[in-house]
Amino acid sequence: MNLAPAIALVIAGTVLAVALPPVLLRLGRRSPQLALTCWQLAAAAVLSSWLLACLSIGDLLFEPLHRLGHLLSICIASLQGLAHVSAPGTGAQLLGGLASAALAGWVAGWIGIRLSRERRARLRHAAGLRLVARRDAEAGIYILDSPHPAVYCFPGPEPMVVASTSALAELSPDELAAALAHEHAHLAHRDHLRISIARALGRALAFVPLFAIAADEVARLCELRADDDAARVHGHTTVAAALLHLLATRPPAPGLGAGGPGSAARVRRLLDPPADSRRVALLFTAATTAAIPFVALGVALMTLPYGVALCDLH
Repeated sequence: MNLAPAIALVIAGTVLAVALPPVLLRLGRRSPQLALTCWQLAAAAVLSSWLLACLSIGDLLFEPLHRLGHLLSICIASLQGLAHVSAPGTGAQLLGGLASAALAGWVAGWIGIRLSRERRARLRHAAGLRLVARRDAEAGIYILDSPHPAVYCFPGPEPMVVASTSALAELSPDELAAALAHEHAHLAHRDHLRISIARALGRALAFVPLFAIAADEVARLCELRADDDAARVHGHTTVAAALLHLLATRPPAPGLGAGGPGSAARVRRLLDPPADSRRVALLFTAATTAAIPFVALGVALMTLPYGVALCDLH
């Protein structure tokens, strides 16, 4: 049994999981959109490496189809106690398949539970808001009586943007428009899904630096990107002024809001925006474009054995 591919994949995934977070943390201030993409690609690369490492044990990755029937027959015979069948490498293959299934099931389970819980919480909170808040059809928002200035949104089948009466009183019309643009950016990008998945992975794989750090970093980057989207329309100074009014108010847990912890740092960033974000994004785009042929070649080489095995079956 050749364990070299599995060991190489485990090492590659582990190196990425440990080495990438410091680099990605530096990238976030310059280009939140770019950083979010990189965090997602890094997570996919690490998980893929570990899953492929499990599957490659006992050459399972390279001979999947013509061994599958034999493997199933062994499992059925073993479970029924009718016979004892053995073949070289079968135990290793079964172990690799079970390991990959366990990893995929563990991660998918955490993500599914997190998404389900947050969806139920949002629906409950939204239903309560519809009872106590009044809808402003012209502005497209719900107005909630509250002494605390707050503007936030609830994603879902019927998205809601909420503004408190205190926020309406304190913010100028331009500042209110900037705060609402921030919330609409969250809804347009479906940031709640990115944040929920990142936090689920952070809980499921808390011992892995990449996922532990991404649990909070993805939420921060989503806020920065929403700030940038609003600033492109209303200006950096106006968005910063709106955030100053909303600093002290944390949005309800199921929702996403412009205020809360970290707002002060975002105000400083808006007032002193990084000058080279476009250049960084351009370099990343060029590098990604150049890497596409190599990625395609790698995928083709990995899937070629499946095609050959499939042809052998016919």
